[in-house]
Parts: sequence; C-alpha cells; structure tokens
Amino acid sequence: DEASIGISMIIGVQNYTAQSGGLPKAVRGNATHMALWRTKNKDELNLISKEMAGEVEPEKFLEVYEYIMSDEEDRHVMMFVDLHKKNSHPSMFR
Repeated sequence: DEASIGISMIIGVQNYTAQSGGLPKAVRGNATHMALWRTKNKDELNLISKEMAGEVEPEKFLEVYEYIMSDEEDRHVMMFVDLHKKNSHPSMFR
C-alpha cells in the first residue's frame, strides 16, 4: 500500500448538471461532501435529492433544504451535507 498524498479537492460549479460547465456524474457519484446554496431550479434540486437517496430519503433531504433556506434574511445561507456521516455527529446535515 502506498501512502495517500494528503490533499483535498474542492470543485465549485454553478450548475449541477449542465452539458458544459456542470459536474460530471462520475464526480457527483464520488463526492464525500456537498455544499448547496439556494436554487430556483426545482428540477435540479429534485435530481440532487434523488442522487442523495443512498444516504437520505429524497423527501427528508428536501425537508431539510427547505428548513435551512427558509431564512430569507440570510443571503449567504447554505446547506452542507457530509455524505460519510460521523458517529460523533447526530446528522449528516450541517
């Protein structure tokens, strides 16, 4: 076994699924964390919730998203999802 090189890759995109400039499915499927800001694209939000279904039910994901984004005063509100939930934290949502 070789030692890991100890780096973290952070990939930022404005569109989750765009043909050019979106996040390829191979990357989406291997992500360990996701930061999600407000979106008006309900189709894309539903796709994200379905792709998270291995970790959390789509309905629960959307419920938590709506709760977090309900603070209309906070222009910078975001939802952070840890796709490898830790035993020391009660939730995958931050």
